[in-house]
Amino acid sequence: MLSERDTMGRFIKGSIFSPIQKGHKVNLGKVCSIETRKKIGLANSKPKVIIICGLCKIEFGVWPSKKDTKKYCSKKCQFESQKGQPSWNKGLKGYRAGIGTRPNIMPKGETHWSWKGGKSRNKHNLATTEYREWRTTILKRDNFKCRILNSDCKGQLQVHHILRWADYPELRFDINNGIALCHAHHPRKKAEEKRLSPYFMELVSVSNRLQF
Repeated sequence: MLSERDTMGRFIKGSIFSPIQKGHKVNLGKVCSIETRKKIGLANSKPKVIIICGLCKIEFGVWPSKKDTKKYCSKKCQFESQKGQPSWNKGLKGYRAGIGTRPNIMPKGETHWSWKGGKSRNKHNLATTEYREWRTTILKRDNFKCRILNSDCKGQLQVHHILRWADYPELRFDINNGIALCHAHHPRKKAEEKRLSPYFMELVSVSNRLQF
């Protein structure tokens, strides 16, 4: 049985265990019912309706189901007829309003469904001078190395806030509230940050004692 498949698990050409053999037909042996045959015959027996192209005025035939929507004999005539006409969305802003039921302006502020009381994320930005000086001072203090220096260190060096930026705004630029960590040792979740914060504080205090 294993010899009937290749190394990737595919059936080998000509294998007797292959689900599709040479000359196989999917619908072989299937018979349509009399009712289905009648429907197919009626659909094929309907004659095409002759209409006139809206551009070149040439007569052409279409199926009865398309006699109200088909206006041109070809796509070329359809494109030529649309030249010079304004686009369907010209002058519209935002999403298209319904027939007097939906506003044409997105809700803002307190009326928006994602409103959270005006809370701002206020992320730390590397572009600000204060943050860049704070970050550079910590990297120099830690000798541009991860404070948890072991065989698991991996990735780019980052400066981590021991006490979270959002929870302690007064300590955002405190030198003792930052520590240099590699990407592997940088906490990923809030629970992990809280659990490791005492350990990080101890590392920072040891570093400060070694400097003096």
